[in-house]
Amino acid sequence: MKKLITLIAVLLMTLTAFAGPSLGFSVAPGTVAQTLLSVGWDFGDIGIEAFKADLTTPYGEWAFGVLWTPQQGSFGYRVGTRLILKWRASDQTVVYKGFGFAIGVSNTWGPIRLFAEVDLAPTGLLIAIPVVGVNILFEGLIPVAGL
Repeated sequence: MKKLITLIAVLLMTLTAFAGPSLGFSVAPGTVAQTLLSVGWDFGDIGIEAFKADLTTPYGEWAFGVLWTPQQGSFGYRVGTRLILKWRASDQTVVYKGFGFAIGVSNTWGPIRLFAEVDLAPTGLLIAIPVVGVNILFEGLIPVAGL
């Protein structure tokens, strides 16, 4: 798992010249609300994100997603897929937990993007989880050197 995380980090760092990093959080309201921290890179209409709920340990559930986020002015859509994995501390293995889809809308004001989406998890039954969140897009905050 350490090699996989290192490989992903190196690949994403090579792409940051063409992209902007993002940091955010999202909440899935319900009887037991779950808050997720997300980090990723925004490539304009495409975004790559990683999600983690329990920040006290690197183990546990991780979600990795690719989202298509076309913007029309400040309004945008969010459509994508997520892969959910669990990194078990007992034997240092990564276990597949599920696959899901995200469909939603977003609104961007400068570096702040608010979004609302429905995560669909087909696990024998179709589970729909409403999610609201905010991302900070650092691309607009990083100065570009003039040539």
